[in-house]
Amino acid sequence: CSGVRTLYRASVTGCNAFDNVAVGIVDVLPKLVSRELLAIALQIPGTRVVCHEDRLERLLGALASHELDVVLADGPVPPNSKAR
Repeated sequence: CSGVRTLYRASVTGCNAFDNVAVGIVDVLPKLVSRELLAIALQIPGTRVVCHEDRLERLLGALASHELDVVLADGPVPPNSKAR
């Protein structure tokens, strides 16, 4: 949630806060939903949104190792997930 707030704040203030934003998208999430969720980031001048599509487990691993900045998923993190 804080990542979304940061993107919103950057878009409202006109700040070029990001060069690249690495986004993981769960492969079952519809493309139109993903685009709507990323609309704010796509409007920030100078920001490049790089999307990676995969299974939730792999995306959470990439998030935990700081390869991704945010993950868009169709549900919560499973309780048995090693990534926190």
